[in-house]
Amino acid sequence: MGVLQYAAVVPLVLASVSPVIADSPMLYSSGTGHCYQRVDAALTFNAAAGACRTRGASLVTIADEGEDTFVFDQLIASGMWPWLGGTDEGSEGSWRWVTGEPWSYAPWYPGEPNNQGGVEHYLAYFDTSTPLWNDVPDGPLPYICEWEVCPPMVVAIGDSCTSGEGAGAYAIDWNRDGDVLDIVDNLAEDTDRSANRCHRSSAAWSGSAPGASPGAAAPSPTGARSWTLAACSGARIKDLEAPFSANHGGRNPDEVAQLEHLDSITGEAIVVMTIGGNDVGFAPLLTACAALPSGMCLMLGARVSVSVARLYTAPDGLVNILRQVKARPTQPTPVLVLGYPRVMTTNSLAGPECALFSLDERLLFAGLTDELDLALECAAAQAGVHFVPVSFSGHEACTLGQPLWINGLQLPVVESFHPNRRGQVAYARALNQYLGGSIPHNPAPVDPAHLDPACDQLGRAPRSADAIGALTVTPAVPSTCDSADTFVPGDSIGLHGGGYDAGTAITLELVADQGAYSAPLPSVAADQAGRIDVERTIPPDAPTAGLAALLAEGAGAQGGVLTLLGTISLAASSSADTDGDGIPDLCDTCPSIANPDQQDGDGDRRGDACDPCPADRENDWDDDGLCADADPCPLDPYNDLDGDGVCGEIDTLHVDSFESGDLSGWSSSTP
Repeated sequence: MGVLQYAAVVPLVLASVSPVIADSPMLYSSGTGHCYQRVDAALTFNAAAGACRTRGASLVTIADEGEDTFVFDQLIASGMWPWLGGTDEGSEGSWRWVTGEPWSYAPWYPGEPNNQGGVEHYLAYFDTSTPLWNDVPDGPLPYICEWEVCPPMVVAIGDSCTSGEGAGAYAIDWNRDGDVLDIVDNLAEDTDRSANRCHRSSAAWSGSAPGASPGAAAPSPTGARSWTLAACSGARIKDLEAPFSANHGGRNPDEVAQLEHLDSITGEAIVVMTIGGNDVGFAPLLTACAALPSGMCLMLGARVSVSVARLYTAPDGLVNILRQVKARPTQPTPVLVLGYPRVMTTNSLAGPECALFSLDERLLFAGLTDELDLALECAAAQAGVHFVPVSFSGHEACTLGQPLWINGLQLPVVESFHPNRRGQVAYARALNQYLGGSIPHNPAPVDPAHLDPACDQLGRAPRSADAIGALTVTPAVPSTCDSADTFVPGDSIGLHGGGYDAGTAITLELVADQGAYSAPLPSVAADQAGRIDVERTIPPDAPTAGLAALLAEGAGAQGGVLTLLGTISLAASSSADTDGDGIPDLCDTCPSIANPDQQDGDGDRRGDACDPCPADRENDWDDDGLCADADPCPLDPYNDLDGDGVCGEIDTLHVDSFESGDLSGWSSSTP
């Protein structure tokens, strides 16, 4: 790890303290209002006390039987005698707590304390069968830390901008073998990589710690008491209210309604989220426009603009869902809705990643982002929750001469135009700058009559029932690798989507080369739920390179025309094996160098045979030739140019689990 200091380090809710090996989660006690965690890295008594202090805690002190019972029942494991925070060191028989608080409750085991051998000056339980105390000699033992002011529980819900789409290292147990992270078993038992596409990233600004179970509170070295990452790529408002599979034709059957994750909130907590981009069709439009003619892209973009206004004013739209999120926890909990950054540069000169997008299209995307952020800000004000603006200005995709914080057009297609790992840091910084070192109350709701005039103007925008949405494209045969959005002419594909009028005829079309190629596919009728779930074949004369857009168009359930968009990558062959290792290029973690074992030690989807940083999942983020763990400025390709020992502005924290964070200075203003 590098040794340079970082400029302007802010204590981060979403940053991590030094990693802690712990067998227990950080638990909240309603009886004391305190939090507790057992740490199994054995230390001497004073070292353990110091370790707790560096985390803003103390060795546990026990004031009464209720607290003693909680600590013993919840944190003592078989064969485990952790340190408690009592000692009579320096004054034999005069027991005291390390915090200096009064020593009043003392349930000693019969015959204890006895200072056997004249060296028993420290407090632990006598054994693991009863919550009675014993004096013991110094030596390495596990220990229990106690926080009088609990670090926050963080619950992250919403869509791909919160799940971490685009950052890689997706924490999904694709094959449900219990290993939680695919990187644990190196995909050895995976059978269907297309089964769950939530793409929760361990590198996400909102994400869980590596090894934590996605969608469940788990032990976390992030500085948060626990982290629930329930956000899912592709999620819409309906997926907060109902299980994902109910709205997506059975996909992701293990997903529950995201609002359910708010039911487990206890003690200090915040809810962070992004939502709305999929509801208005913005996300599918971005990639589809790479394959569509410019005129069609601009026409569909106009529909998105109308959909933004409709989502803002609809009874079941943004205001309603934010009110539900705010009301769902059983205690007052701050809700912070983060905005979306502009995804592409609006400069006339742009990088090669934007070669398929005209300046008019890039200006369209910027305007749609601004409109959606305005809708979110206005809805948050009405609902009485926080809105946090997020800007990637100067670092959007295709910006020349600057580190990019967002992916350009890339494979897998689904990761295109999502924040990369620099962008995850930028999102975290935006949130923490907004919080300013404390956790605020939710603001009072604002009456619509008193909102900014721009909100009123948005609410009065012209109405049209025409809309666009996402068409999910899957392999007709389950894929065993992460190439589920790359196909060859003649392949069978599954098309899935909803929102149509029941029984209406849906026309299907494949468009490529920005409209130079188009081919109709056999039409289909929506079922009684307004969905289509059909298989179709990619025409054999389709282009064999580049992107193609799939369009499914028919009468929408809300009236008007509904066009669902999906984007796939086309390839010449699914069996091509450039390196001759028996693994097709589409599935090969290193298609240029033979690696039949597909070894990927750091789980970054880049095989060790062609990975310059095979033991570092963050790799060389800033392309300066240094792996992230060895790079003193891992997000700054210029490193420390002036030799002052401080990295550039972006490097306020280290990328490896955000190691520089410290919650000891955080305060709370929530009741």
